[in-house]
Amino acid sequence: MNPITTARKDLNLTQAEVAAACGWSTGLQGQYEIGYILPSVDKLRALALVLKIDADRLQNQIVSWENSRQRAAGV
Repeated sequence: MNPITTARKDLNLTQAEVAAACGWSTGLQGQYEIGYILPSVDKLRALALVLKIDADRLQNQIVSWENSRQRAAGV
């Protein structure tokens, strides 16, 4: 599972709640969570703040998750 989704669910937050707290749409939040797009550095920091996780740790988790996904897809 995407680390953004995991952190959000650990806090019992909805995508809409995280999106509102970060100042973007629920659709964008969903795209981050399915890995369709990756958050910019500024958006990553906003996510980390809302999700109560260190930004560097969250970034490392996202990179690891994305690398695993690409390996599984044979990319």
